Amino acid sequence: LGVEKYGAGELALNWQASGDTQSGNLAVNDGVLRINKLSGQGTLSGSFIGEGTLVLTSASGQLTVQGNHTVFAGTLELAGDGSPSSGSVSFYDGAAMGGGATLVRVAGQRFWFARATTTDANLEIVDGTTTYLDGSTGQHYTFTGALSGAGTMILKPSSHITMSGDVSAFTGSLVHPGNTAVNWTFGGENVAGSGLVPANL
Repeated sequence: LGVEKYGAGELALNWQASGDTQSGNLAVNDGVLRINKLSGQGTLSGSFIGEGTLVLTSASGQLTVQGNHTVFAGTLELAGDGSPSSGSVSFYDGAAMGGGATLVRVAGQRFWFARATTTDANLEIVDGTTTYLDGSTGQHYTFTGALSGAGTMILKPSSHITMSGDVSAFTGSLVHPGNTAVNWTFGGENVAGSGLVPANL
């Protein structure tokens, strides 16, 4: 799979096969390129290129993202139905999610990192959506980019989350349900964003 997308419209590709790796680059110069992982396991290892919008959806199974996408200057959208247990998008590390020029729109698709990591990508928790940030017990995940949006992000495991970027534009909720321990750390300027709700800590 190697795709170069031009034009203002949307191109949607459905991925049915399981267990394969697609190493081609995904270049989104304009508009929207949507990858729908319908079932099974699959890996994207090529580069993300351009300034358009790349949408990743995994309705069932797992879509794994590898590679270094820190130069991707577009928008990466994680679009799903808010389920905590169906499909997921797994990032090998923080660089696989993007860099300081990347906007990641978190919109209901369960996602997680394969290891303790840091990402410079900017997060927008999309209004009206609930997204599960999954992961491993005891791991430390650091977000250095800006946090914005009005949606809800729920942390499932016992983890340490550091958000050291600007959260002043965030009006949604960060929630930890259940009775397991979690640590939230907010640092940097403008950390007193509204709507921050770590629950049942």
